Amino acid sequence: MYASYPGASMDSLAINGERTLVTYKTTAPVEVIESTAAKFPVGKVPNVGGAGGGKQVILPSGWQKVAKTIPK
Repeated sequence: MYASYPGASMDSLAINGERTLVTYKTTAPVEVIESTAAKFPVGKVPNVGGAGGGKQVILPSGWQKVAKTIPK
């Protein structure tokens, strides 16, 4: 499961398509891996493609157990 920081654009995450924004707050520490989204050509994979360069995190399995959705 990938996530990003607030304000990251879809293009910087190499996402080309509609996504739903959901904000979470953790109730306990979660150890993640931070990486930079790579540039990916539009059209090779559905809903993927863009300039890349945005910071993203990879969440561990079970992360949902310590996260609560923050209403919009």
